[in-house]
Amino acid sequence: MKRLLRLIVLLVILVIGIAFAGKNATSVPVHYFFGELSLPLAVIMLLSIVLGVILGIFASLYLIISTRRELSQVKRSATLAEKELTNLRSIPLKE
Repeated sequence: MKRLLRLIVLLVILVIGIAFAGKNATSVPVHYFFGELSLPLAVIMLLSIVLGVILGIFASLYLIISTRRELSQVKRSATLAEKELTNLRSIPLKE
C-alpha cells in the first residue's frame, strides 16, 4: 500500500512538472560572465534546482562526516565501558 501511494504521488508530481514545462517553454536569455545562452524557462529552473540540491549536499557533507566520526568514537567508548563493566563484575567481592 505504501509503494502504491508513493507511485501515485510520484506520478502526480511528474504530471505537474510536465504541465509546468509545457506552460514555460518560452526561451529566455541567460547572461553569464563569459557569454549568453538561450534556454527554455523550465530548463533553467530545473538546472537551478539541481544546482541548489548539489550545493546543499556539499554544504552539509562536513556535518555528516563529523557526526559519523563522533558516533564511531562514542560506540568505541561504550564498547570499552561494557568490557570494563564485565571485568569488574567478574572480580569476586572481599568481605
